[in-house]
Amino acid sequence: MKNNTKKIIGAIIPFAIIEICLIAILITIISFKLITIEEMPTLFFVFMVIYLLVPIICLIVSLTMRIKEINSGEEDEAKKY
Repeated sequence: MKNNTKKIIGAIIPFAIIEICLIAILITIISFKLITIEEMPTLFFVFMVIYLLVPIICLIVSLTMRIKEINSGEEDEAKKY
């Protein structure tokens, strides 16, 4: 394995763990809204979905930026100084 591959895997593993947790919470909230007899207020539901979608999107953006940084060799260039 190349050094870059290990760094990319090291970036993906924590990302995947956090994303799985956030998506599981999101699915739980959506299923609660669809399954339960008691009505969840719509505004609260929308707020909770947005509250969980924002970190998911931000994590995806930061992971792609980190992978681009690793592939471009910026980290290796900084080690020279």
